[in-house]
Amino acid sequence: MRFNPFNEMGGNQSFVIALLDDKNNGFVISSLFSKEGNRVYAKTVKAGKSDHMLSSEEVEALNMAINSK
Repeated sequence: MRFNPFNEMGGNQSFVIALLDDKNNGFVISSLFSKEGNRVYAKTVKAGKSDHMLSSEEVEALNMAINSK
């Protein structure tokens, strides 16, 4: 899922993807693009939930992955 986290930037240059197995275990990868550079984050997912705080975009991508089965 592509999105724009910063109002001053044009285009949806940032993205998040959730990759899960059939038991909803896997990870979420987020890439945040800004004028200063790019940051990439990975968060583990077990049984469709993460021990890490997820952004709204990460939650949406996770729900999309769970519901696409």
